[in-house]
Amino acid sequence: MKFLKRYLIFGLVGLVGFMLAGCASIILGTTQKVPVNSNPTGAKVTVYDSKNMAIGGGTTPCSLSLSRGSGFFSSAKYRIVIEKPGYEKREVKISGSVNGWYIAGNLVFGGLIGWLILDPATGAMWSLSPDDVKASLSTASSSQLRSGNELTVMLLEQVPMDYRNKMILIGANDGSI
Repeated sequence: MKFLKRYLIFGLVGLVGFMLAGCASIILGTTQKVPVNSNPTGAKVTVYDSKNMAIGGGTTPCSLSLSRGSGFFSSAKYRIVIEKPGYEKREVKISGSVNGWYIAGNLVFGGLIGWLILDPATGAMWSLSPDDVKASLSTASSSQLRSGNELTVMLLEQVPMDYRNKMILIGANDGSI
């Protein structure tokens, strides 16, 4: 009988602990992975928070782990900058919206503690959008290149297409040298 009573107590403590936890916190967690891809690949990715501070980054293709919230009942906001020499820079803004697990899940599992305390405090109530970043980088236009008496050295794939058509091959091994 003592044995059964002990299991019953442990089961009730576990159930109460589960009921006190917010549903979105249990199911989704406090961070969200956001894949970042670019065409062409190998672009530098920089993540800025709402205070315009660089907080992370990588090189495409990569996956960023971003916090869902930025304070009590406040969603996180990010600016993702994707850049590669010879291509136009792209910026993508990411922000949060209330997710379904916060609304419906707390109705069934988390209750008021999940709705009013746990999920808002941890940021788990938010889903970041877009949840997948795909950037198609355009080659830089001729207006983005510097003008004047400067020498700019670039790889061929970094030269904008409108300049490539005007390029002249010099120093070719045609026997004239």
